Amino acid sequence: MAANKRPITKQVIINGSVLRQLRHIFGYNTKTMSSKLNISQPYLSEIENNKKNPSPDVIDKYVKIFGIRKSSLVFLSEEYEAGSADNFIRELMIKVINAFEAEAKR
Repeated sequence: MAANKRPITKQVIINGSVLRQLRHIFGYNTKTMSSKLNISQPYLSEIENNKKNPSPDVIDKYVKIFGIRKSSLVFLSEEYEAGSADNFIRELMIKVINAFEAEAKR
């Protein structure tokens, strides 16, 4: 890279409501989640209430904890902003439950 060129960095915007819903789906309370993320509970609350955007480091921790891709968080955030994330998450959970039930019957 030439000396006068700097790498382009882009801030990823993740909707806090999506993070809160995922936290609930995974069964974590705020104390456990903030501990796993290595952040304070007040900061977690600010993230989940869309008062602050999580840092890239915190986003990376979320994807590891939830076992999903960063692009999935971005997608869910975009769907939430468009008003369709609740249905998407519900449908996804139904598919997961059905898959577990099918696996249990084998």
